[in-house]
Amino acid sequence: MKKVFISIPMKDKLRSQIVTEQATILARVNEILGEPVMLIENYMRELYSQKPLECLGESIKRMAQADCAAFGKGWQDARGCVIERMCAEKYGLDIIDI
Repeated sequence: MKKVFISIPMKDKLRSQIVTEQATILARVNEILGEPVMLIENYMRELYSQKPLECLGESIKRMAQADCAAFGKGWQDARGCVIERMCAEKYGLDIIDI
């Protein structure tokens, strides 16, 4: 089972919106890869302070566990997603654009 890190813009979204978007992307990744996949949870607004840089640091730490990274709609316009993409590219993760 492959572990998938999902990068999507989260600013100003409700948790329910994020969870729904992640589920949709995870199902699409499952179809693309043709095998079961597991989400590496990276929503942490309740766990950490509201400092975006702190959340980004933890997010990158979690990405290190992934076999691939999926990037959802609008990632190019979210600074955290852009940095996550750069990390995924530089460290050789398989990248899936949804």
